[in-house]
Amino acid sequence: MIALFGGTFDPIHNGHLHVIKELLGSKRFEKIIVIPSGDPQLRAVPIASSKDRLAIVQLAIADLKLGDLVEVSDYEITKDEPSFAIDTVRYFKKIYPDQELSWIIGSDAYSKIDQWRESEALRQLISFIVIERPAVESSRGAGAGATKDQEDDDGYDSYGYEDIDALSISATDIREKLSKHESIADLTAQSVERYIIERNLYGSA
Repeated sequence: MIALFGGTFDPIHNGHLHVIKELLGSKRFEKIIVIPSGDPQLRAVPIASSKDRLAIVQLAIADLKLGDLVEVSDYEITKDEPSFAIDTVRYFKKIYPDQELSWIIGSDAYSKIDQWRESEALRQLISFIVIERPAVESSRGAGAGATKDQEDDDGYDSYGYEDIDALSISATDIREKLSKHESIADLTAQSVERYIIERNLYGSA
């Protein structure tokens, strides 16, 4: 199974890297493909440029030293059109026609999945790995168990929750710290912090 991990990564941080390491540690996935978004439709416009966000994701993933187990894709970054998950999934389905694909998503984002373009078609094409975010109210129904696959109303095994002790880190908090010229050394990779400061991203200089 291959997992797709999309997001603005504005910036990528240790919470994201923790998710990657924990999921790979489960031995359920052949690889994880990290996909920085280009022009996301249901989220605020990223503050850093597409080029910078791609660069810091590449730096952070390289620091993990996981080789072919993690790949960074510039598919959405290089598109001339808005980013929609359904298009991204169809793209990777063509590349990996014989592989089962999953999409890594936070519980807060999954609660809005019905707002995504062609959400019904998306649920038929791919399963979702829902990561419970700290301080975010669970979107699970009462009695739902960790890592238990769930069926949507059409009977598809469409999602499963992963309780991986997600770290309580947010890109918003990191940007706020940077704007106050506070250290983020314990929140993201050193190479990422260095890149951000050198280029004065997020008002860090």
